[in-house]
Amino acid sequence: MAETESPDPSVGDRLTSQVDAARDRLASAISSPGPDDWPVQAAAKVETLVGQVRSKTAGPAITAARGVVFGTVMMFCALLLVLMLTIALFRLLSELSEFFFDGRSYPAYLMFGVLLVGPGLFLWRKRQTAAE
Repeated sequence: MAETESPDPSVGDRLTSQVDAARDRLASAISSPGPDDWPVQAAAKVETLVGQVRSKTAGPAITAARGVVFGTVMMFCALLLVLMLTIALFRLLSELSEFFFDGRSYPAYLMFGVLLVGPGLFLWRKRQTAAE
């Protein structure tokens, strides 16, 4: 087999230095353009203006949209949590009433009904009617 020759390391170094020099020239042209670089200045000004307009218009809209989405997701999760806790509470009351009342579960329905109707009656009494 023929041995492959490794490339001359000086060629790679020269190429790297040329790329670095070009990058430095481009960075200096953008950061401090001369009088003949008016296209660079115009592009920088347009970019700055577009960034300012976007931050003042799209920024609040994006924030509001995120708030609506996250709020909806949190409300859905809270609703599911309340539903599951209600089911778990009823199951607990049912098991306790079967244990203490010889296999009958009607006391669980009575306790759960009182737990739900009691606050409902309280809120019903606090309502405002149209005549008041």
